Amino acid sequence: MLTAQVCEALRLIFTQKMLQDLRFNVLETLYYVTPACVFWVFWAALLAEIPYMDDSVIEKFFLHKHMFFASGFLALSTNLINWYVIQVTDALTMKLVATARNALLVLFNAVFLSEIVTEVQGFGYSLSLIGFLAYNHFKIKEKEIRSRTSSVR
Repeated sequence: MLTAQVCEALRLIFTQKMLQDLRFNVLETLYYVTPACVFWVFWAALLAEIPYMDDSVIEKFFLHKHMFFASGFLALSTNLINWYVIQVTDALTMKLVATARNALLVLFNAVFLSEIVTEVQGFGYSLSLIGFLAYNHFKIKEKEIRSRTSSVR
């Protein structure tokens, strides 16, 4: 889990570098990032999934190909939206929004769909939400202070 978080943070930072520092637009970033993603996903699938596949997998693909294409379209849309948010704000904001979204999704599932959440999980997600709210609170205060000091001058 820690490795996944570190890799995700690095990906967001490199994406921010491309979008903000190098002044790439979202489609240029897609052009440069996609080959690297395909390379690593191919090797991960080769090691983790392909050894367990049989002929029924191909049959399932053709039977439900519209669902696979819809899933791919939604994944592409999600990446484009994420990159646009990073371009407009920064990688930290994107990571914080994703963390808050995940915590709210778990809360929704626990309250409305009767999912079981252990005390440790509940504490962790509550801490995530509190951290997100505190970050937003301090950002708002920082903007208020800046606006007051700029209006005084």
